[in-house]
Amino acid sequence: VSSSESTPPSVSSTSSTGELGFDESIVNTPIWSTFIAELEQHLQVISPVLSSAEPLHDAENLRVTKRTLHTIKSSAMVVPVTPVSAATHEIENLLDVCQSGTIEFPQALAKEYVEGLAGVVQQKRTPMDPLCDLALLTGTLRNLCSQATSA
Repeated sequence: VSSSESTPPSVSSTSSTGELGFDESIVNTPIWSTFIAELEQHLQVISPVLSSAEPLHDAENLRVTKRTLHTIKSSAMVVPVTPVSAATHEIENLLDVCQSGTIEFPQALAKEYVEGLAGVVQQKRTPMDPLCDLALLTGTLRNLCSQATSA
């Protein structure tokens, strides 16, 4: 891992979303490097399922995807990368809501989530844009789940 790849990102805490505070002083560089490497592997597991036309119809794939999402969320909390952990939490909630049959699975939002995570992996040093995108997506996912469960 080159030094440019192992340096945690710097995201301004002055963002209007309020969720993008990324304090480099509390991020351990080896943990960041491990997080990125593992996130890349986790994407290989969740991408095909979240991109499929019917992600909820294969119980085993759904179980593995949920477990992987939980691992991503937990790892992001350790680093900490709040936009990743928050968006992942909302995707987990969304899968539960969709599995209950309340709403159809929104493939476009799942694709946005996967692309956001891929952006974090690809821009290992300064993933500000993917983190901003994930923070915005979090609100959208949260609203969708709220609307579905209150209907």
